[in-house]
Amino acid sequence: MVATALSACISLIGAGLLLSGKVTEGTFTTVGGMTANVRCIQFAKEANDRLDKTLVEMKDGD
Repeated sequence: MVATALSACISLIGAGLLLSGKVTEGTFTTVGGMTANVRCIQFAKEANDRLDKTLVEMKDGD
């Protein structure tokens, strides 16, 4: 949840900088894309960790 809020803040700050002319469109797009990629990687890692834990619990139960 924190990472999602951070991503939203970065996007809002980037939009403000873009509108004020302090950054280029390419920079804003790059930063937004990198932020989204980092969050997707986090989701994938968390899901993988949960699956690993579930597999271990299933093996212990057998």
